[in-house]
Amino acid sequence: MRNEGTRRERRIRLATEVLFSLNLGFGVAYALFAYITDWYFPSYAPRIIQKLLQGFGRAFLEIAPLIVSAPPNVRRRSMVLWEVGFVVVMTVVGVFIFGLWRLLRRTRVGRFIRGPFAGFTALTAVPSCWFYMIEITRPGPELRQSFWPTCGAFFALEMTAAIVLVYLLRKRSLWWGTSIFVVHYILWVCVMGAISGPPNFASVVLSPIFPLSGIVWLRYARLGSSFGSYT
Repeated sequence: MRNEGTRRERRIRLATEVLFSLNLGFGVAYALFAYITDWYFPSYAPRIIQKLLQGFGRAFLEIAPLIVSAPPNVRRRSMVLWEVGFVVVMTVVGVFIFGLWRLLRRTRVGRFIRGPFAGFTALTAVPSCWFYMIEITRPGPELRQSFWPTCGAFFALEMTAAIVLVYLLRKRSLWWGTSIFVVHYILWVCVMGAISGPPNFASVVLSPIFPLSGIVWLRYARLGSSFGSYT
């Protein structure tokens, strides 16, 4: 029984780490492809971020151009490459994060923060990546003012409320925590969809990774006796 319990804990821990990494990968991929779709200049980003975004955008659009008047076979090829590109970017970022996380978890600091950090990113990773991209690519004179006084206030309040509720209810029935993650997910899908829209079909299909990483983390959190005690 003890070995069976240990194996179960390891499976939950591994699932948490994998979904944590993929959730971050999804957030980065969604932000990048939303940027390419809108193609607004990242005027409000540091120079290195500007160069990275523009370089990625140019390179990807050379491979899969968005040309409405192109022949059907060229458009189909571009659509397929957009879907594949999203999956590849999400996977590469996720694998990179997973590798870093496996290294970090062996340190004292990593062992201390890995439980809370995985839960925190399950709530914040995707909206944060998207909000940052929106903030640095404000287009035109009508949006010269930062999004922070309007969208930022909502972002901060909703995130704070979700984090507090998850912290308070993490040890109770899984239904409570699951409901918070699902409502949080639906809310941000509506907000992000209304402003940026889904950049491609793959982003819609893979978006459940966002709440699933939190739901699996809830099971992981129940393995510890306190919010920070995960071994």
